[in-house]
Amino acid sequence: MVKLSIIILIISTLAFALLGSFEYKYDSKELKKDLINRLESTSKRLSISLDTPLYTFQDQGIRDIILSEISDPEIIGIFVIENSKINSSYGYAKLEDKIIESKTFPEKSNNILQIKNTISHKEESLGEVYVFITTNVLKQKLKSELITHAIQIIIINISITILLIALLKIMIISPLNTLQKATSQISKGNLNQNIQIKSKDEIGDLANTFQEMTNKLKISRKQLQDANKNLELKIKQRTSELQNKNKEYERMNKFMLGRENEMVKLKEQIKKLKENKK
Repeated sequence: MVKLSIIILIISTLAFALLGSFEYKYDSKELKKDLINRLESTSKRLSISLDTPLYTFQDQGIRDIILSEISDPEIIGIFVIENSKINSSYGYAKLEDKIIESKTFPEKSNNILQIKNTISHKEESLGEVYVFITTNVLKQKLKSELITHAIQIIIINISITILLIALLKIMIISPLNTLQKATSQISKGNLNQNIQIKSKDEIGDLANTFQEMTNKLKISRKQLQDANKNLELKIKQRTSELQNKNKEYERMNKFMLGRENEMVKLKEQIKKLKENKK
């Protein structure tokens, strides 16, 4: 039972691990796609909302718009470069979760995605807005989902294992234990076994066959016992007949011996009579 439980646990663990791996890859792909869509959406929204403040030189309005967008935990930098300037006119970046003004873009990394969009006012290009997003938040989400999936897999795995063990105990182990106990009793000579297994499967068929075999053994034993009793009775009758015949033979022997003794005595008397006549 322990070995069977371990095998079931290993198989179910592997199955759920493969399923979890597939879900992780799928979620990773979908979340990254969603992140890129939000990056593009943020960039377009900024290019639209910044055109008027940038065209009318509303410095504080530009900063307020940038600060409102960079509050997103996944955005790590927003930079606006006007056409007339080389460096960014307005730039904000995150440093250890603090928003600071910055003139330089974040260093290139596999964990950082960037997109730019043109800011225009009435078909006049005013500059470009650059948005930088980190994938660390995405990875943290995936990690949390992976842990959640792992916990779910463990719970489901344990539940399925317990259920399978319970079913195996009811359907296989308990009937086999019943058969084993019946076999043990029969091996001790107790054929009065009534095997109560009502399952309609191979074990039920085995139990029925075993019960039929036990019943046939009981009938055979009864027939053998009856035959032995009949044989014993015949032996007793034969013995009694032999004993009676022996007694008859003994009586006849005694009678013959008596007759023989009488004949001897008679011969002696005849002999004496003959001698007296002489």
